[in-house]
Amino acid sequence: MAAENAPSFDDLEPVANDFDDDDADLIKLEPGENVVGEIRQIHTGLGDYESTLLYIARGLGDVVKLWSNRQIDSQMTAADLDEGDVVGIAKTEETATYTADDGDEQEYHIFEVRAM
Repeated sequence: MAAENAPSFDDLEPVANDFDDDDADLIKLEPGENVVGEIRQIHTGLGDYESTLLYIARGLGDVVKLWSNRQIDSQMTAADLDEGDVVGIAKTEETATYTADDGDEQEYHIFEVRAM
């Protein structure tokens, strides 16, 4: 397109910027809960903390999103899990603690990953 024929910005139609346009529900596991299904997508390096977002198909037409964490990521890497693999992820009722940089003790739940 020649420069003299180029439209102005105001002449163009807006493009939708809804980046969360999928139908997958975001789930957050509570202690004692789990999710089992086929890994459909793995999105890494998201946001300020370089987080991972997993898309898991629990059944036909039932795909959910789950934010991963270092525990889940490490276990999935060790088991060489990837898209297409069947996975089970549980947030156990077991907890552990660590001392944060500010000296405060922080409690967190242990996650368990299982594979077929």
